[in-house]
Amino acid sequence: MNSNYNKKHQLSRKLILNATILGLLGGTALTILPKQSQSIQTVQAASAKKAKLTKKAYIYNKKGHRLELKAYKKDKRVKVYGTKYIKHRKYYRIGSGLYIVAANAKFIKSKLPNNVSNSKDNNSSTSKPVEDDSSSSKLYKVGEFGDCNLTYSPATRTVHISAYGENNTLGDYNDGIAEKINGAKLNRGRSLAISEVEHISIDTNVSLSVDYAGSTFANFANLRDITGLERVYAGQCKNFDELFANDPKLEKLDLSSWDLYALEHEDDVTTSNMFFGDSGLIELNLNGWDISNLSDTKGMFDGVNPSIIKGLIR
Repeated sequence: MNSNYNKKHQLSRKLILNATILGLLGGTALTILPKQSQSIQTVQAASAKKAKLTKKAYIYNKKGHRLELKAYKKDKRVKVYGTKYIKHRKYYRIGSGLYIVAANAKFIKSKLPNNVSNSKDNNSSTSKPVEDDSSSSKLYKVGEFGDCNLTYSPATRTVHISAYGENNTLGDYNDGIAEKINGAKLNRGRSLAISEVEHISIDTNVSLSVDYAGSTFANFANLRDITGLERVYAGQCKNFDELFANDPKLEKLDLSSWDLYALEHEDDVTTSNMFFGDSGLIELNLNGWDISNLSDTKGMFDGVNPSIIKGLIR
């Protein structure tokens, strides 16, 4: 008797799982209830975000184990209902207990706010008069960096960083933010000069790129502060090289809130020249940073007054 019941129960669970997968493939999750109810419910999440697969994606359970199910093909669009880290790897939830690797998908970009202008739409002949935008609250889109929009406010001399969605990698293979935005078109006849920028504001949660975070905030001659550093996830980052280098007017940095899992557990993390040339620093909070096991820290603090470094374990 119990044996027959268990078999029926297992079969019912399989039917529910298979129906859910079939529903997801069609864009809607269908859950088939046991025979007793003879009904079908449609489950939808109002907060779902749309993403597009950049490569073939397998389906995993909540423990990170790959399920024996048909993989999604590249370019398929899926709905993402949340993010989950499993063994320090980022996944997107696409259904009840069903996940795909986050690196295999890219969120479809959201529209810019109404007060943001795309610099590409502002191109015009340099022979036209230059408009004064120093008192305007307008933001100009001046570039993209990883999965983040970069906008600039001439009124406050601030570069704003905001992620497209939950796919929020901050980093680029070739350049830092300074190189990305240098020369970006603002209003008619005017381009952004790096020397203008005095502030950086991180407005949403972002994740430092695993391999390409180096130089992200470097080479700003007049940068005075970076706000929102507590929104940065650095747990998987392995390349901190020149991250804040050559910012001579930067006054304070507090990195004590950063998750440093890779730095503490991996043997190939580098931090060379991370704060090189930051002679204007009067406070550097590295509480919780342990670099005693790192092999490549060359020039990490060159030009920095050692007395202002707090909490570092060497």
